[in-house]
Amino acid sequence: MWEVRGTTRVAKNLKKLQRNIREVVDKGFAVLGQNPFKGKTLKGYSGLRSLAITAPGGEYRIVLYP
Repeated sequence: MWEVRGTTRVAKNLKKLQRNIREVVDKGFAVLGQNPFKGKTLKGYSGLRSLAITAPGGEYRIVLYP
């Protein structure tokens, strides 16, 4: 199991989300905790990966960096 951590900026932005959207994003973090290579590599950015999250009202992305 991997540890998923974010910055204080991430925490502030998560608090601004509606509860149902935050729950979907939390599930995305759980998926990354099991397999951090689940997302797609970002073109033009060495080592960065992105996981798309579909929630009610829109799509969000979790960007991973080493």
